[in-house]
Amino acid sequence: MFRHRGTTLVHRLDPRAKILWLTSLMIIALLVIDPVYLLPPLAFVAILLVISKVYALKEFHSTWIMSVLIGSTILLILFNGLFAAIEVKGGTVLFYINILGLKYPITIEGFYLGIGAALRLLVIMLSFLVVAFTTYPRDLANSLERIGMPYKLSFIIALTFRFIPFLEEEARRVVDALKSRGYKGFEEGNFIERLRAYSTLFTVLIVNSLSLVKRVGIVLEAKCFGASPKRSSLREYKLKFEDYIIIISSLMFLAIYLVLRYYLGLGWLEYAHGYV
Repeated sequence: MFRHRGTTLVHRLDPRAKILWLTSLMIIALLVIDPVYLLPPLAFVAILLVISKVYALKEFHSTWIMSVLIGSTILLILFNGLFAAIEVKGGTVLFYINILGLKYPITIEGFYLGIGAALRLLVIMLSFLVVAFTTYPRDLANSLERIGMPYKLSFIIALTFRFIPFLEEEARRVVDALKSRGYKGFEEGNFIERLRAYSTLFTVLIVNSLSLVKRVGIVLEAKCFGASPKRSSLREYKLKFEDYIIIISSLMFLAIYLVLRYYLGLGWLEYAHGYV
């Protein structure tokens, strides 16, 4: 699913610089929830998204990525708009809905909180996709080792990235096989029938994944994985000028938001008690 080939500036960045960029944006997204203060980090992500041309990839516009991005955004806005009145005291009421005979207020503040939660999630997901679409798993694993992570753990992370395309391709094959046998549960039927169809799909994927994990484990044991306490790498990673620019700008961005949040008390909503 993930395409890593490219000649853009973002593709040429050192994986360590991209990891730091991703980490700083994730921390910033968790520091604030006011939509106004989430726009700058979202713009930062959008800049690298455009430079890397990830937005133009066919894989980026795949059904499941668009479903997660759009679906989670809409659900967060609606959920907070409908249920955040529990936390909002004295908010501006748009209208009331009746639940079991009780009037339940729908407030502007609830929808505002929902927009903030949705922007939070967009910053995290889009920044992750930029890194995932522009970094080879082996480069990611080697870079994580160089910043002190145990190589077994970095290998697990890299293997996880390799599993995602396998699961997508396996799911497509299973669905095509069932459709060729006349099974229409994925396209027709009520909610219960579709739920049964996808539960069958997930069961097959889990069984096939366990089988693949077993084969990978046998291969690793045959190659004596873990026998050496320190691994060598074919590629050498050196930070370049553009890497330092990304690192410095990410750290400065993070420092500014730490000051805004903890020194000036900005970027938070007083009724956002259910958020970290």
